[in-house]
Amino acid sequence: MQTGQLVDSRNNGLVSYVAREDCARVAAAVLLDHSMTGRFTLDVTGPQTVTSDLLASYAGEITGKQIKCLSLLPERLFKVMVEHGMSRAMAELFVSFDKAIALGDFAVVTDTVKRVTRRDPQSVREFLAIHKAALLPRQRVSA
Repeated sequence: MQTGQLVDSRNNGLVSYVAREDCARVAAAVLLDHSMTGRFTLDVTGPQTVTSDLLASYAGEITGKQIKCLSLLPERLFKVMVEHGMSRAMAELFVSFDKAIALGDFAVVTDTVKRVTRRDPQSVREFLAIHKAALLPRQRVSA
């Protein structure tokens, strides 16, 4: 938000972000539902896929700031992250996520949250609106 840029290497890859609260509700519902026994896997996703451009647009709309999306080559993004103080291991992890997103590995949308909790999952836009204060710079308090 401070730079007005969302920088990644996703190449308009899609992500179905899911809120922690929705994940927690699914986990609680499964633990309380005695009919769900044995070993199974649930793919818990958000309700829609979004590109970084759409994410930047939502953030800009909510904060009133213009946010541009800048997609770099993965090698360049890694270098920029390390130059700005991120550890090589962490930069490598973040770049690996972006590579997977660019390949479509995070473009899955399921109905798991709704089916298991009987509640609609929170959209990315709703999440950002609820957490608007975290997107804005902290106000300095004068003494």
